[in-house]
Amino acid sequence: SIEKGLFGTEIKLSVSNDSDKNVSISTRLLSVNGYMLSTSGLYCDVAAGKKAMDSIELWSSELNQAGIETVAQVEFYLHVYDSDSYEDIHTSELISLKTSAAEGFEQPVDDEGELLYDEGGIRVINQGLKDDGIWDGTLVLYVENGSSKEITVYSEDVSINGFMVDDSFWTELRPDTRSID
Repeated sequence: SIEKGLFGTEIKLSVSNDSDKNVSISTRLLSVNGYMLSTSGLYCDVAAGKKAMDSIELWSSELNQAGIETVAQVEFYLHVYDSDSYEDIHTSELISLKTSAAEGFEQPVDDEGELLYDEGGIRVINQGLKDDGIWDGTLVLYVENGSSKEITVYSEDVSINGFMVDDSFWTELRPDTRSID
């Protein structure tokens, strides 16, 4: 099922582990309506031979930042690994879940701002500074992957007014997705 939770929208799951290994299951490269969400997702531990009830959490803060008011389509990979050794067991094919709102729905896209990069179907747009209550200022970037490859976009060697700073910009995108980071 899908329902409102404490921190956003929750997709409820039942997980059965019929193997003889303790496993952990997580989502990878999760998107909602074509927008990648980096902190939303699933992390679930299931002991050998046991079952669990858990949820894919779609954090309201990430949905709001991307301008998502309606959850129409959720896409992700499920990654299963051994909880004890951390060895990979399996990564699924891309899973696509559509809600009853999906038919005919088109997610509005706000790609306004200063174009910083536009090459090979990949665009990076500066949407300005925001005060987020934690940091002094956060530069908001719209990143679009119109290529046919999974990509990672990150920053390095960042300076502000001639002073080197530590920053934390890293976003992964599947083909034909976008992010607000």
